[in-house]
Amino acid sequence: MASRRKTTSIGLTGHGAHSRSRRISEKKVDTRAFPRFADPAASARAAKSYGLSGNWYLSCAIRISLDLVQTRFDRTSGPQTASNPLIGQDEQALLTRFQVGF
Repeated sequence: MASRRKTTSIGLTGHGAHSRSRRISEKKVDTRAFPRFADPAASARAAKSYGLSGNWYLSCAIRISLDLVQTRFDRTSGPQTASNPLIGQDEQALLTRFQVGF
């Protein structure tokens, strides 16, 4: 967590604290899960995510964050099924959060 030299309050000068981060994650499903627990034609075998995050701590109680995440899915070979036609496509997400803590 970021720390501030001075507490910033509404109406006072200062910009609070900022933090930035990068994130990489990967998920692989054991091959023994197919076909017993998951349909290989409609499920991804692996996913890899890359993310960027930024936080602004306006005061001790107020935080604003922005996250951008891209996930790539690796699916089994074969045609896409009607039950899950999007599994072969990448996913992008933009997440925002405004947090007030007491």
